[in-house]
Amino acid sequence: IPVLDMQTVVLDPSMGLMKDKKTNRVVYPAGWDVWICGTCDHNVPVEVLPQVQRIGHQLDFVVVQWTNELLPYSNLTVNNTEVSRLLAKFDMGAQNNMRMTAWLGHRAIPDWARKKWPDLGIPKKDKNSFHGGVYDIDHPAVKLLWDAVLKTIIPQVQHKSSMISYLIGNEPGFSDSINSKYTLAKYHQFLSQEYQTISHLNNAWGTTFKSFDSIRTIPRNAGTEKHRAQWYDWVTFNQQRVYSFFHFLATTIRKYSPKGTTQWPIHIKIINHSTFRPGHQNGIDRQRLLDFTGIDGCDTRVMPLADNTISFPEANASQYSISWINPVAGYTWQRTVQPVGQKKDIIQTVYDTEMHPVSTSAHRNGTINPRHIRAALWISYVHGLALHNIWVWSRQKSGALYGDGDSQVESPTSQPWQVNGWGRTQLEINQMSAYISALVLNGTRGACILYSEVASIQSVGKTEHDKNWVSYTFTMDTLMEAMSFFGQYFRWVSARAIAEDPNNAVSECSVLFVPNVHHETDDVVKQLSTIQTKLVIVGDADRQFEKDPWGAPRPTKTRKWVQNLPKIGFHPKSTPHSLHNLLRHHMPPPATAVQCSPQWGLLCRSATLPSGVVVVFVCNTLNKNVQLSLTVHDRPLTEVEALLLGESISLPYQLQPLDLLLLSLGGH
Repeated sequence: IPVLDMQTVVLDPSMGLMKDKKTNRVVYPAGWDVWICGTCDHNVPVEVLPQVQRIGHQLDFVVVQWTNELLPYSNLTVNNTEVSRLLAKFDMGAQNNMRMTAWLGHRAIPDWARKKWPDLGIPKKDKNSFHGGVYDIDHPAVKLLWDAVLKTIIPQVQHKSSMISYLIGNEPGFSDSINSKYTLAKYHQFLSQEYQTISHLNNAWGTTFKSFDSIRTIPRNAGTEKHRAQWYDWVTFNQQRVYSFFHFLATTIRKYSPKGTTQWPIHIKIINHSTFRPGHQNGIDRQRLLDFTGIDGCDTRVMPLADNTISFPEANASQYSISWINPVAGYTWQRTVQPVGQKKDIIQTVYDTEMHPVSTSAHRNGTINPRHIRAALWISYVHGLALHNIWVWSRQKSGALYGDGDSQVESPTSQPWQVNGWGRTQLEINQMSAYISALVLNGTRGACILYSEVASIQSVGKTEHDKNWVSYTFTMDTLMEAMSFFGQYFRWVSARAIAEDPNNAVSECSVLFVPNVHHETDDVVKQLSTIQTKLVIVGDADRQFEKDPWGAPRPTKTRKWVQNLPKIGFHPKSTPHSLHNLLRHHMPPPATAVQCSPQWGLLCRSATLPSGVVVVFVCNTLNKNVQLSLTVHDRPLTEVEALLLGESISLPYQLQPLDLLLLSLGGH
């Protein structure tokens, strides 16, 4: 497989895609999640790189963390010998035509630091922090340690030609981090600033605390009305403190980056499906974190349905042949929800540093359909993915398997047809990059969904406390599944963007669907009332915007205007299929003259190139055959050019499960 010349690949922030600056064409680099350890003592030896690179391995990681070797002295002096070892990994990457991400690891604390600060480690009662992280991010010593490391390493790493980005967090989640005395002190300060007096807090929370310092727990039954205010305060505080930690890392990297050097983009790997789950108590305010990143990082599952760890709202998910909803929802969110206030000519690049086209931690499957990985990659790229590393279970440095070897069974490296499919598909993707980028940049996006962080925080499961009100997240998930089979892209519009500039936020929307938003801020509700002509309510109109973020009732007169909006009924027994039928009357037609006949299970996306040629991508996500039909100005097409087949095909055309086509129609 001819690999890209990675030394000439650059990020184009105007598109949020990668380009070859020599040819000015969009390219799609990829790699395997085989990290090259800088300051860590496990994983594969670097000698395998030349072999791995032969299968198109172009992206990799160099891990930097507080090991005994890197930071051996209590005076915070960095070991230059270890720094040289680390820098040599970047040089080796350049020699192998690769680009490297400097990954700040959080799995080590020097022995001397543990003795000096016995409470630096995560309290035992805390269930999670980073994925494998071992220290308390609120401890004062954290900034001292990271400053010492970054002050030495950043000026030297910045000059390396193999650099491409900084990864400052791996799958962070801080749901239960209240057992640290440092976190608790910050929480008390936050509440004191928010409420001024404990009586004001008790009035809002419905509690009887004697002082701010007496608050030592967070509510576990957030779904009850009694704890709405307390829950919202904890979640927003948790998000703010986690934001502050990552902001410190980002600003420290920038502080020590020499002037005149390339400012390599920063990103955080966030598990994509967590955005669409209720509660959001993990400390991640994903949209706000985009304030200081140049890449929107993620970890996405695009697995066979038998291995799917993410539930579809649809009760019978077995109808599908692939868990397509994860890349469609996740990458679309990343492409369309941008930081509020950011220049509109900058688009964050989607980098999946841990893409999972197969499982890693649950069901093991050694007989995955050879065509699965091809469909997984095509669906991902067509919906906005720009570059990725595929997850594999590699051997330890000694050559031994991880654990008992069970994890190796489904790893792509244990299935030659998956490796073959990945490599050939990457070649195919880069050959067709002009069409793919046209779909991503110019595809029809007339239908939009309102994304509300406030409503997500106050969502709990499928139904709320009274069992009749369907939660925002469940309604949103069902809506995006139902909307996906109308032959066009959809986009997300965030409530924050609405609050900032409603008309600009919906400028590309023919319709904005509002899916059971029960809790929202006054600013957002007020601004939504100024764009009523574009709104369609999905759910109970009487209860839309019924409460503020803390659960206090909103006066009926301030939301009377909602009653005049178009409505689509949605209740606990609604399904994506039933909602799909109701949406037919509200979905705008695709902007291109060429249209797929809307049918369940058929992903169809189209765009018009500057030349006037229309490109169409289709994929059958069902576990049974579907029939593809196309129309031009409502007239049926009988023949079309299939680019990946290298020939014309007759229509209608039977698509088997996981079949995909890239079609070209000139001059329509």
